Amino acid sequence: MNVLRNRFRLIVMLVGALALIFSSVSLFRSAKAAAQNAANSHAECQRFVEDIKRLRSSPRIASLDVEPPDRIAARVTSAAADSELSPASIVSVDPQSPVRVGRTEYQLRATQIVIQNVSLRQIAGFVNGLEEPSSGMIVRDLSINRSRVQGVDGSELWNARLTLTQMIFSPISGR
Repeated sequence: MNVLRNRFRLIVMLVGALALIFSSVSLFRSAKAAAQNAANSHAECQRFVEDIKRLRSSPRIASLDVEPPDRIAARVTSAAADSELSPASIVSVDPQSPVRVGRTEYQLRATQIVIQNVSLRQIAGFVNGLEEPSSGMIVRDLSINRSRVQGVDGSELWNARLTLTQMIFSPISGR
């Protein structure tokens, strides 16, 4: 009986040792997986931090304020002067009311501008002078057609219709 009892103790100790080894290996594997997961999460957080730092210094795509009509008129006048357009070339400047973009927190404000009897170089300079991408102000549409009038030196002149748009960040209240 003593031998049987010793064998039983040995078997219990062996089973206990095997269970302890199995438990230890399982715990080690789960701890290793958790450590790997934590390292991956840390790396992802670091990427997010870098993205935030990069985006802080990048230009905005939307303005926080609607540009008033007098500032739009001043922008048009300044762009015309910079591109050597005569004031008589500006036929109309028609700012529209802001319109919400779908169900987003953004609005678009379009300003229709018509100019006539200008060179392509002047149109390009005018468009360049109007745009300010860092505040969400860009020329979205531009159509040109040939004018019936020729320049003083016989050069081609063009009429242009363009849409200056301003993207405005305007959260919807009650969300």
